[in-house]
Amino acid sequence: MATIKFKDVSQYKQQQIPREDHGYNKYVQHIGMQQKSENCVVGIALFGVGRAGVIHLISLLNNPRVKLVYIVEEDKSKWDSLRSYWNLTETKFISSMDANQVYNDKSVRAVVISSPTHTHEAIVTNALEHNKAVFCEKPIAENLEKSRRCFDKAKQVGQPLLAAFNRRFDAAYSSVRDRVRNGEVGHVNTIKVCSRDSPLPTTEYLKASGT
Repeated sequence: MATIKFKDVSQYKQQQIPREDHGYNKYVQHIGMQQKSENCVVGIALFGVGRAGVIHLISLLNNPRVKLVYIVEEDKSKWDSLRSYWNLTETKFISSMDANQVYNDKSVRAVVISSPTHTHEAIVTNALEHNKAVFCEKPIAENLEKSRRCFDKAKQVGQPLLAAFNRRFDAAYSSVRDRVRNGEVGHVNTIKVCSRDSPLPTTEYLKASGT
């Protein structure tokens, strides 16, 4: 009969949400309006509004727990357009020459770095030295030793330093890893996954991206 395929328990009753599913956990928090003990707005400074920076800008503006205090952008010709398009009437635009304003501003709790690769290490170090959390596009610095120094600095000052290797925290990717380690899928020689940014980066971008 055609209905035989429905003989099993509904998949909706079988469904189990992994505890690591950050997106679902946030949904539960928001739908129930569950407030944590500290539910304050976090002041953020964004360095660079280019290819990756626009992605981070959208995420920051969509987060009700964030106040975008500064945008640090070298191309001043973008400032008015960014301010108008995103309605950034309370965000201060500065160039990197004035970045000390960010570091010395105690209302800025964290910085997001999406500026050119060669600028990352200095921004990371300065932000950490001024007791600010850091999220930085990869790479953190231009070589392994410099990157290690950045993470050593983060440990020294007791602030988080996060690199944009987000796939390792994706619940689907973690599930694949765990199932392989648990022997659920037999002997595995190779696993190939693919993730591509959109839009396709320009040649000029790739020359300086450090990837």
